[in-house]
Amino acid sequence: AIPGLQRFYHHASEKALSELYASCFERGLLQKHPDSISQNEKLRIAGHYAAEAESGMDFNPRFENRCADFIPVELNSNLYKYEMLFDWMVSELSLSSEPDWKSLAEKRKMLINKYCWNEERGLFMDYDFVNKKFSPVASVACMYPMVTGIATKDQAEKTVKNLHLFEHKYGITVCEKTKQPVLYQWDYPAGWPPMYQLTAQALHNYGFIEEALRVCGKYLDVVTKNYIEPNPGTYKVNDTLTKKRSPGFVYEKYDVVTGGINDLEYNANEFLGWSAGVYIWCLDYFNKNSK
Repeated sequence: AIPGLQRFYHHASEKALSELYASCFERGLLQKHPDSISQNEKLRIAGHYAAEAESGMDFNPRFENRCADFIPVELNSNLYKYEMLFDWMVSELSLSSEPDWKSLAEKRKMLINKYCWNEERGLFMDYDFVNKKFSPVASVACMYPMVTGIATKDQAEKTVKNLHLFEHKYGITVCEKTKQPVLYQWDYPAGWPPMYQLTAQALHNYGFIEEALRVCGKYLDVVTKNYIEPNPGTYKVNDTLTKKRSPGFVYEKYDVVTGGINDLEYNANEFLGWSAGVYIWCLDYFNKNSK
């Protein structure tokens, strides 16, 4: 890849990769029939999906089904933050025989700016190091450099000008809207709770308090709305069984366009921990920062 920067990858066995390939095909994520290609080709394709699963955003259009070919913005932003924390720990605890974490962090910061800042679009974007170009799809991962302090003031201002790519009536979605044959669960119009908190924190760090309050307010609204009256009110268990939803639940994911519960690919789970956690975080932020 690029020395000093990391990518998502995997350590899956051949058996696990074969099973993953079959699963992805069944879910409609693959265009090639499993009988039409060699075993080696199946393993190569599945390897990219395994890496993408490792990212936590399984699956999304950012990596064009070639996740291991990209330098991801969020991974390297987080690693920069860890390296800075390690440097602090070495100093606080007077440790010896440690790497020069600060130098490693500064090198990573320089490389992130070199390879992942897209001046033309005014966004941090994933870098395809195999084809030496940016991902064609902007994602809310562009907020991570603002969370970790990598972004300059100018970069932050340009990023905020592009917030409309991800912000909709009912909040923050993962990727900008694009035309593609597959709708992924980590894609438009899905609103995953951690992305609301991430965006609000990024905006707050660079003084965009009004925008951060707006994002938090949208999450509070969409969760409360569906807690009182879930929409859709029913969901399909299978082709023959439909169940009714009851009030009094928070859900795993929402739809930033309709303001309802997001059941794309699979039905949203009830009472998921991060949903309640982000609700409390947003409510606390709103109470502390609203006038």
